[in-house]
Amino acid sequence: MPLRCPRCSGPLASERRGATDVDACAACGGAWFDRGEVESAIAAADPKRPAPAAGVEPELRYLRCPRCDAPMTRRNWERISGVVLDHCNAHGVWVDPHELERIVAFEASGGKKRRARKEADELRIDLERERARVATWARIEARMRRF
Repeated sequence: MPLRCPRCSGPLASERRGATDVDACAACGGAWFDRGEVESAIAAADPKRPAPAAGVEPELRYLRCPRCDAPMTRRNWERISGVVLDHCNAHGVWVDPHELERIVAFEASGGKKRRARKEADELRIDLERERARVATWARIEARMRRF
């Protein structure tokens, strides 16, 4: 049974994108990448190509996986890229038009390093909060011993 586009319900046809075969929709321009394929397509893409402007985003709605028909989750690529992809944890990722190019531009501009710095900052803040919480409990415990 041929796959249907989760965005517009059009038929998906096999198409070569870089080193990856994907199921693409001729009607809306989106593509279905099976698990692990989107990473391969990003690695094979030309990082020197300018990223397209964000343009008009498709209607915000939860899409259904073209393989299992379960609702997909929406995740920001690398948490900070601003490119939100639709994921089926079991089967793959739906990529709307120009999202792959925007991810490649994000990666080429040092996006992974920015994400690592942000995560390190978040961990530092969490550690500081935990230390403050422990210090507060220690003060409370010391006061309780006085009574």
